[in-house]
Amino acid sequence: MRRAGPCTPHPSDTFGTAQRFALIELIDDRDPLDNYVEAHVHGPVTLDDVEALVLDPSFPDTVELPCPVERHAGFRLSTTDLLRHQDYRTPESVALGLTIAENGYLDPHILESAAVNNAGAAPQVVKHLWHHLARFGIRCPGSRGSAAAGHPPA
Repeated sequence: MRRAGPCTPHPSDTFGTAQRFALIELIDDRDPLDNYVEAHVHGPVTLDDVEALVLDPSFPDTVELPCPVERHAGFRLSTTDLLRHQDYRTPESVALGLTIAENGYLDPHILESAAVNNAGAAPQVVKHLWHHLARFGIRCPGSRGSAAAGHPPA
């Protein structure tokens, strides 16, 4: 903590120190995607600083890393739920989601593939679609296999 300066994402001038860390109260009423405290590290960050890398289960083929790899529960978003929350971000992000969905679902792997293959979308549009997935996606262990197989959410 001595090398970290905690702050909130908005407003960007709200920050704390290791000794005065009263930022949680400022973020209670925010959208869940904005309900966090960032830690800006002053100095180099090395693998010695990493406790674990946490990945979505839709990336099962991750190579060995010099730190522990953990998986969270996984997220998947149906196109029905994407449309239900279409006003959350931009119309372009919803259109991209409808275009790249597989069997009516999105997961991080599908979104990453679209970003890498540049599905004609601007990076900001991909980011906004990621916001939809992170905010409204359901926890779905093994989401990659389930979405690809066309199974409904568990």
